[in-house]
Amino acid sequence: MKPVALFLFISLLLSGSSILAQTFTKECSTGQELEYRVLSDPKTVEVKKVTNMGASSNVIIPEEVSYEGQEYAVTAIGEWAFAKFEKMASIILPPSVTSIGDGAFSECGNMTAVLIPNSVTEIGHEIFANCHSLHNVVIASDNPAYRVYPTDVVDSECILLIDKRTGHKFEAKGDIILRDPEVKAMFPGGVDSLKKFLIENVKLSPRCIEVHSIVILEFVVEIDGSITSINVLNSSCGGCQEYVNDAVRLVKAMPKWDPAQDEEQPCRSYYQLTITYCLR
Repeated sequence: MKPVALFLFISLLLSGSSILAQTFTKECSTGQELEYRVLSDPKTVEVKKVTNMGASSNVIIPEEVSYEGQEYAVTAIGEWAFAKFEKMASIILPPSVTSIGDGAFSECGNMTAVLIPNSVTEIGHEIFANCHSLHNVVIASDNPAYRVYPTDVVDSECILLIDKRTGHKFEAKGDIILRDPEVKAMFPGGVDSLKKFLIENVKLSPRCIEVHSIVILEFVVEIDGSITSINVLNSSCGGCQEYVNDAVRLVKAMPKWDPAQDEEQPCRSYYQLTITYCLR
């Protein structure tokens, strides 16, 4: 029996998914209401989004939150968690946070200062995109992974970070990645061609016997149509990692897409893809 990608659902939102992780909302010490998402480690959460900025323009993320008798360590700032919250002027992250997702603080036009602790070892793309007032990015000097480059100058148009581990320089502030462009990115030939590509290129071993396995991915379609920043958002694979590995491999093997367009110009955009594997 040959496993195939039988169903394909393409959207920019996960509201229709039945396998979303648990979320809850709590108010932090500076008055903001934050929505948290429980991660794969059941005692850790990420800040998924801010639901109410409250009265204060300064934000201090807590190190731990409690919910229904359970204590959770706050270990991540999710993608776009604080995006477009113009009121925010500064944010301080706790020493429990280890990762910051793509665009986490993008389009916060009044934000002037950010404090990143030495615990952060994973930083996404354009976390400060369109933060025009930002001039003070502080990364703890003993952070093992990152520093601001150059250390004494922060350009108003482009904040560069350098990865101490590899020497790689990347933009934390640059062209924004759109989630809802006027014209969405498209696989060459459209949705039917995308389905055909997935079905023809599935490669799974005979031991994969799950009848209904789902992998939800998100990636960035660049201006030149190439695919970057592939991220597995969720999966329901009965413990079979091979489905996840195959879904990521399929996305990496795709030809260049037709990029999204906004204001009649090609633009970078997020694309979310759900692949359902079935046996027949």
